[in-house]
Amino acid sequence: MGRMRSALRAYALEFPGPADVLRKLDHKMQYFEDGDVMATVSYAVLDPGSGQLRISSAGHFPPVTVAPGQHSAMTQIAVDPPVGVADAARRRVTTLTLAPGAVLCFFTDGLVERRTEPIDDRITRLCQTVTPGPPERVCASVMQALVESQYPSDDIALLVLRWLREETPASTGPAQG
Repeated sequence: MGRMRSALRAYALEFPGPADVLRKLDHKMQYFEDGDVMATVSYAVLDPGSGQLRISSAGHFPPVTVAPGQHSAMTQIAVDPPVGVADAARRRVTTLTLAPGAVLCFFTDGLVERRTEPIDDRITRLCQTVTPGPPERVCASVMQALVESQYPSDDIALLVLRWLREETPASTGPAQG
């Protein structure tokens, strides 16, 4: 995983598009690593000025998205095979435009998979927990609702971002000269 992470970072410096980065990573893992290396990866690029997010998924769960005044839901994105599984001729990108104050919650399967509970129930609980608000509060709420004091049997990664449109300074009138 360390080599995969390093390769992903290197490709991210070389290629601007999420699908290109994942395609190069997939090619590297299939041809230069032992044959049993497989991973799910979500790779996204956010334009902070416009709120436009380009995301490519290699078998990873889509993020949960919520905007102020809306209900949260799993984001509808294209999902391609995991890295290392098959020669993907191309990887797809989904472009989203975030509303001001929108929150995206990216997570790994360790957060929602439990042997004792249906995964759909846990994803529903996750969606109900993600609200538009400060990322640190959303993370705390998600961990409380889905992990509580249980010791997880799998690694958990959680990344929450909130897009706030940059305000341009208001004009104070004509310049005096």
